[in-house]
Amino acid sequence: MSDIFATEVVSRDGDIILVVGDKAEKRKLRVSSHILSTVSPVFKAMLGPNFREGQQLRSNGNTEPVEIPLPDDDPKAMTLMCRLLHCRDAPAEDERLVDNFKMLPAALAFDKYQVVGPLHWQIRGVLSHWLFDFDAIVDSVTVCAGTVAAAYLLNCDDAYNRATAHLINICEDSVTELVERQDITDIIPLQVLLILEERRVRMQTKMSVVEGSSDEVAKDGGLCLRCSKAGKQDRNEKCVGRHGAS
Repeated sequence: MSDIFATEVVSRDGDIILVVGDKAEKRKLRVSSHILSTVSPVFKAMLGPNFREGQQLRSNGNTEPVEIPLPDDDPKAMTLMCRLLHCRDAPAEDERLVDNFKMLPAALAFDKYQVVGPLHWQIRGVLSHWLFDFDAIVDSVTVCAGTVAAAYLLNCDDAYNRATAHLINICEDSVTELVERQDITDIIPLQVLLILEERRVRMQTKMSVVEGSSDEVAKDGGLCLRCSKAGKQDRNEKCVGRHGAS
């Protein structure tokens, strides 16, 4: 049954095949165990001698890449992560990959496999690409909050500032509907969500009383990541630490 899924060759010399996802969506990625183990402590342990996957890899009779099932991981997120880890070129399909999925699953994968630090600058580039057309394509508070959570988790201060500003200035849906989203509340503190909602409501009120274009209303500048993480984010626009987003 698994043979119907084509294998994407991320590394031609790859000695393992990650079988990512469940029956609804599955993807095979041929990758290098050496690269994964060098960068990711999680893969280093998984592919070590104390786990079944590592023991299979070390089998003397093993001449074919070893398949490692990862049914709980997101296929698109893992594809992006593996391409970045293997320093693959970024052809057009990579750009579509970034455009066509939400950033939070990718952030969760980077965090799970502990590659946020090594991929810091690549991640910033991916988030910047995602945010390039953000103003034009995203008005859903759910999608926007997912991007805010991704930037928060990945420590990308500029992306966090821009995504929170977008949520406050553009989204009409209430942030309070996110309280039951555990994937959001496990990352973003409730205090920060409440500040986002207060400032979003304030902005919507300003725009509702202005006649003509909403461009006449001064936009909210967004939240500061360092202040948010330190529990010092102010309810007003000014950054308490006076350092802003970098």
